[in-house]
Amino acid sequence: SSPFYEEHPEYLIGANGIAAYEGEKRPEAMQFFQDFSHEEVRLSRLEVLVEASERYDIAGFHYDFMRVPGYFKIGHEQENASLMTELICQSRSELDRIGARRGKPIGFAVRVPNTVAGAQAIGLDVPTWIREELVDVVIPSCFFCTDFGADMEEWVELARDRSVRIIAGIEEAYMAGHTGNLDVSVLD
Repeated sequence: SSPFYEEHPEYLIGANGIAAYEGEKRPEAMQFFQDFSHEEVRLSRLEVLVEASERYDIAGFHYDFMRVPGYFKIGHEQENASLMTELICQSRSELDRIGARRGKPIGFAVRVPNTVAGAQAIGLDVPTWIREELVDVVIPSCFFCTDFGADMEEWVELARDRSVRIIAGIEEAYMAGHTGNLDVSVLD
């Protein structure tokens, strides 16, 4: 973890932040995620984007919103979705600024849940990001599984006649330590 994470436990979603969960299995780990309703949390991510983009001659930057898919206290996702859109706007602006200074564009990609409803449920207003062309690439994907029946049509339709590209993602279904009866001798 980072000093920022360690020094600011008040920015965590916390146990109270997951108490409203009504599903079968409460996402206990989510209490340790940072709550993006705090401006400082969003700014820390923006600072990473700016530093990486200024330090290295990168072709693009990618926010993986499926790496740890929980950004707000449960029940507060919709009221805070505009804050994530603000982060995306600021990120696009910084990438454009740095790219203009270099004389070449810096691409911007996001990995999000594999359905529009899933993205919106966790506070990501991806339709707005696409409509306003704030990102260049959207990668709809699952979390630690692969949905071979996923329908990408809703994403394709959102991006139709826009410069945003939809790239379907396959998430590796393997979970560390859960290899079952895998015979590793076949790998030799």
